[in-house]
Amino acid sequence: MRLPIVALFTSGVVLCLWVPVHTASGDTGQAANACHSIASGMSCTCTEQGDVAAKLSAVISEQKPALEILCKPDKLTCAPDGLKDGKVCPENTTTLTDCKDPRQCIEVGSLLFPSSTKVSWTESNASADEKPRMLTIPEGTFPFSDRHFVVGCLDNDKTKTKCIVDVTINARSTVTNGQTVTCSYGKTSNPSHQTIKLTSSQNSFTLVCGEDGEVLPTLYQKTYCTGDASADAAGICSGNYSTVVPTYQEGWWSKGDEPKPNSFTLTIPRDQFPENDGKIMVGCRKSEKKPLEKSGTPVPAGASVCSVDVTIEGTGPASSSSLLSTGFSALLALGASGWVVAA
Repeated sequence: MRLPIVALFTSGVVLCLWVPVHTASGDTGQAANACHSIASGMSCTCTEQGDVAAKLSAVISEQKPALEILCKPDKLTCAPDGLKDGKVCPENTTTLTDCKDPRQCIEVGSLLFPSSTKVSWTESNASADEKPRMLTIPEGTFPFSDRHFVVGCLDNDKTKTKCIVDVTINARSTVTNGQTVTCSYGKTSNPSHQTIKLTSSQNSFTLVCGEDGEVLPTLYQKTYCTGDASADAAGICSGNYSTVVPTYQEGWWSKGDEPKPNSFTLTIPRDQFPENDGKIMVGCRKSEKKPLEKSGTPVPAGASVCSVDVTIEGTGPASSSSLLSTGFSALLALGASGWVVAA
């Protein structure tokens, strides 16, 4: 649409300029394809476009677990396979026609933590005229690492990709439950360090790296990591346990299996706590699972490190009264054995 702008000059000459003005109803550009936030998650709308497929992105998270996809009716069809059951395309899919064969699709449930709940696309009730497809990730099934898949729209002949939506499933957050830390490795899983306190009454804690992770430092039985809250645990660290707990032994660490795969438990004997407080840092990172991976390999792109600050509470210096009591008990023991102590 163009509107005239009229300028009147003192010479009596009138100049009329036509200036293009875009309106929402007449705009058929890329802005017509968009993803936006809704109360339960994200909603993505695709309309008929030119020869170049529109590219959109969406994120599903624990806080907003739903994804809505609308392919404009009478023009486009949802892909893959009409968004039925739990079918999606693998990440990095660039042409949805390559994914229309059910054998080339994947189940979204394969990207999640195993559960008895089947995850499927459903028809959204957002509009009576348009029938968006809705996918909701159940609570408790979010993965421990970020996962990705692709969906979108084809033309009605299913021969051309018209819109591609790259979807990220954000990993769950790292959590501390009592004396157990269960690590996750998504980009947003570890905004801060986890904290654990060991005392003579609570003398152990468990670090769960899980199937996706590996323990830090690599030689966790021999060394620990040092640093403040801005530094994460690493593969190679130089902290000496004996400087924190003089009687430390490597056997205080034990490795667990089911039901906590790839977990590591530190147990300090109740009578071996040091006199002074101390702190160590350990953690987990996402494993690349490559045969030739070295301990110094950087964290995979997009992953975060799960770091745990462990405070070991000291027993404090022995009091004078306890020393006197100990000495008096020793004297009584000597007397009972027949020894005579000279004045």
